Amino acid sequence: MTIKNYTVVPYQPSWPIWFKEESDNIKLIFKHAILKSHHIGSTSVPGLAGKPTIDMLFIVKNVSQIDSQLILMEKIGYQSLGAKNDPGTRLLEKYVNGQRRFIAHFYPVNHPEIKQMLATRDYLRSHPLDTKKYSVLKFSLFKKFPNYYQKYSAQKYKLMATIKKKALAWSNNITAFQNARQKEKNKIFKKLITIFSAIALEGHIFGSLARGSSDEFSDIDFWATFSDQKIKKIIAQRLKLYKKIGKIIIYHEAQQNYPLGGTYAYLLFQTSAGPIHVDLYLSPKNSARLWGKSKILFNKKNLKIPKGKMIYETKRETRDIQDRVKFIICMTFNGIKKIIRKNDNKFLDFLVEIYNDLRQKSFPKIKKVTPKNSTKTLEKILDNLFIISNRENRQAIQQIKLFLNQIKKLYL
Repeated sequence: MTIKNYTVVPYQPSWPIWFKEESDNIKLIFKHAILKSHHIGSTSVPGLAGKPTIDMLFIVKNVSQIDSQLILMEKIGYQSLGAKNDPGTRLLEKYVNGQRRFIAHFYPVNHPEIKQMLATRDYLRSHPLDTKKYSVLKFSLFKKFPNYYQKYSAQKYKLMATIKKKALAWSNNITAFQNARQKEKNKIFKKLITIFSAIALEGHIFGSLARGSSDEFSDIDFWATFSDQKIKKIIAQRLKLYKKIGKIIIYHEAQQNYPLGGTYAYLLFQTSAGPIHVDLYLSPKNSARLWGKSKILFNKKNLKIPKGKMIYETKRETRDIQDRVKFIICMTFNGIKKIIRKNDNKFLDFLVEIYNDLRQKSFPKIKKVTPKNSTKTLEKILDNLFIISNRENRQAIQQIKLFLNQIKKLYL
């Protein structure tokens, strides 16, 4: 039996930093040959115990490009293990202070193993119970076989094989969901262009869709510009325009988001792939603006739309309390993507704050909610709002809860 010195330690927050720094150095060597890089293995999963060795996956056009730069990799401390795992791949390792610190895996694009590696990582990131179970097993086996790595590795194989199988099935379901969402989002996007290119002077998108970074939860930020003479008529018939886009679950016109002389609507449309969110801005020519990296979709008269921050409308009209309820329902839907992406804890604090403010000022009989970055927080808010909602808002809450349950089954 081969004896190998190794250790298993709790998850370290420094591991993603090590990955970023080292992968950036490698990208400088190979430049455009690397199409994508991913942090994989145990050190890529928050909360998962593992050996303090950073596994880096580099997706390349052709592994022959790697062979031509091996000398440069050797200069930064790497040694080549050749095609150790697969004839079409390359594996390099780097030791720091006598310990194997980095492993660089180079795989050609579309290699079938890539999907499995990323699926396993993403599954464990989304399923903390399996992550904990795997960590407990690792520590137990390390305690039992501190000097026999092969036995350690062999005896965790069964659980790992089960996790990999579950991960691949989970990933396939996620992919099907993502494709369905994209298909429905494309339908709405095309309708927006068709409807507004017929009546508006100019139309553009901004946000994640314009940047090319949208995902299955991203909304569509759409801006339509009208002549200063026509905008009042458009605003008067805006509800008819909204309904032409699709079946509306809920919409809210937040006055603080109105462009000067125009209007704004948060629109949630019912589709076969769940609710799709559109932020729609209708403005006169004199207050139209291109935000950040906007993408112009049509421009009939070659209007010169200035770049910069939006000029907001300052006029306000008094609205009833159900309008405030409607706003919080919409924000609760936004909370779903914030939880899945795990990139904006402050939003959940904001959501709880505006809910509790509504409760304290208008509905003291409903329950107070404490901030917690989980779907339970969203469920509590929706359940409590349902009690004090009108029929329209209740129907929207029911649709959002159905979607939330679907997301929990898929992602959590």
